[in-house]
Amino acid sequence: AEGELTATVRPARELALGEGVGMVTGEGDPVAQALRRLEIEIEALPDLSEAALGEFNALLVGSEAHEKDFAGLHEDWPMLLDFINSGGRVALIQLQDTAHEPGFLPLPMTLSDDRTALAEVVAPDHPLFADGAGEGVVDCVSYDSITSADEGWTVLARDRSGNPSIVEAAVGGGAVLLIQPSPERYVIGTESPTGQTTVEACGQLLRNVMEWLQAR
Repeated sequence: AEGELTATVRPARELALGEGVGMVTGEGDPVAQALRRLEIEIEALPDLSEAALGEFNALLVGSEAHEKDFAGLHEDWPMLLDFINSGGRVALIQLQDTAHEPGFLPLPMTLSDDRTALAEVVAPDHPLFADGAGEGVVDCVSYDSITSADEGWTVLARDRSGNPSIVEAAVGGGAVLLIQPSPERYVIGTESPTGQTTVEACGQLLRNVMEWLQAR
């Protein structure tokens, strides 16, 4: 049926993980640009091979990674699932409706191209919203929206339609975090703050994502 949540069932592959945080990124990635503005250094993966993934225990996926096939993500996206199931942490910034397909995430989710914004932080005590990154990201724009999410996702924030906006889940031995709004756009100046959104809070949210990736 239309809008029905589906998941791709595939055998998990155990990967040997390393240390540190890597990034699935490429030319023109606004998340990577924002991190540079914040003076955060992060190593880019050349590909999603077992050897490349084995250098890290956490990954940040840039907002245009699926759309632009960064690191060969179009073909090798199952390696991210193996990475998570092997104990890795993965944070994704803004999935795009035009590139998202069932199976990209370890738990089902559907997206639309409806523009919206973060409206309510429902887990204000979560470390992701520490140091002022809670109220100051309300009204942060989402270019695409989550229309439904499997009950296995924990909702941390909702958008103006009451749908999930920021979610996380424990999967296998690892964890996945999805930030559907685009705080990086305020940091690099392609979006101007409106409502409660501040550039400082958007920058802090990205710093907190890095802290989440490094948490054990």
